Amino acid sequence: LHRRKTARYGEILAQGGVALRPGVADLIRAARDHDLALAIATTTNRPNVDALAMACWNQPAAQVFDVIAAGDEVAAKKPAPDVFLLALQGLAIPPDQALAFEDSRNGLKSARAAGLRVVITPSLYTQAEDFSGADLIVPDLTDASFAARFAQWLA
Repeated sequence: LHRRKTARYGEILAQGGVALRPGVADLIRAARDHDLALAIATTTNRPNVDALAMACWNQPAAQVFDVIAAGDEVAAKKPAPDVFLLALQGLAIPPDQALAFEDSRNGLKSARAAGLRVVITPSLYTQAEDFSGADLIVPDLTDASFAARFAQWLA
């Protein structure tokens, strides 16, 4: 069932059925412009990350992200911190030099347990969740308050 779900997800992506959330492409570009390392820390598996990168950037995930930490590479998935700890290990940086972007309470709990600052952009499915403890909560990454805070963090 999981293999079929992964295959179907890839088909949906290839047909243009999923797009990046507002501001994500600009954030990736800004991070690259500032020579910041990028990691993805996800509960999904590596094939889904690759399919998403091909659909959104027309390149393999390893060309978009410096580190890919996927749920099929860790013992415990979110809300455990394992996937974020794996990403930090791959980036070779301490948590206080990183920032996590999440859309769910479990993601927030996971990132916080790894010692990260967290920006929350709730999704349609998670908008009613409790995001207490987030450093910033914005509707999406085009929000002016995010731009101002991100500039502060870069300084």
